[in-house]
Amino acid sequence: MEEFSRQSERQLGAFIILFVIEFGTQPPLLANAEIELRNKVIHQGYFPTKDECLKYGRAVLDSIRRTIQVLYDSKKHQVHLIGSINEQGDFSSSGPNYHYYAYPLIGTNRPPSDDTKTLDEMLACVVQMRQRR
Repeated sequence: MEEFSRQSERQLGAFIILFVIEFGTQPPLLANAEIELRNKVIHQGYFPTKDECLKYGRAVLDSIRRTIQVLYDSKKHQVHLIGSINEQGDFSSSGPNYHYYAYPLIGTNRPPSDDTKTLDEMLACVVQMRQRR
């Protein structure tokens, strides 16, 4: 498994295959422009501008949120999604009971419709949290 953990292309391929098998559709992925920027940064030492970073971050956030939505909409996976951050949740037969912990960024323990902060708002939250230390 250690060898596989260092092979990101194989990991991505495995993720895509499993997602397609499980949900019958391709997962939300980054566009070629974002992939090219990432590769340029990682493999060529390119230093992106602030605007490029924010655009990339917004695309990543969008991909994460769309994936979370698919998992949330799946009765089979919803409990595990919520439990991934909220192990103390109530998963009784009446349905999941959401506990809203102080988690201002990406929350998997709440309905995706409640997760509406923009990347800029999330970054402002991080700055605020760091200033409180």
